[in-house]
Amino acid sequence: MSQRNRSQGQRQPAQPLAADLVYERPISLGHFAPGDRVHILISPLDAATTSPEGLPSYEVTPDTSPHCAGATGLWLRLEEQRILASPRYLIHNFGCADCTAFRVALIAEITAADFGDSDPSTVMLYALTDDNQLIHIHDALLLEG
Repeated sequence: MSQRNRSQGQRQPAQPLAADLVYERPISLGHFAPGDRVHILISPLDAATTSPEGLPSYEVTPDTSPHCAGATGLWLRLEEQRILASPRYLIHNFGCADCTAFRVALIAEITAADFGDSDPSTVMLYALTDDNQLIHIHDALLLEG
């Protein structure tokens, strides 16, 4: 499933993946709709899971705001927590071929990465800002530029 055509209630195919990297993912806000369930591969341990069922499942809300990485972000809800995330970070839990392909490519990239002497359980690929914006480490490094 891809970009949602709200007038017809159908999803349209997204662009093919240009790269395996989360910061180059060609995805739009319209790919996700309020109520969709999504997850984020936040660490190498998350990438090692075989199914999204073992990961926190966020609900996409109808709210959007400017994201610190430069694009418009989606507000997500997990119980009482709300976070703002770029659509590039999000993966539908089930039923979306585009997100499944992205998940497979991202898992391959994360599990092949060299984290040096760090214990994989201590490596985080994202950080949460004081104002509840989730930012990928690469985006943070680009902003520091």
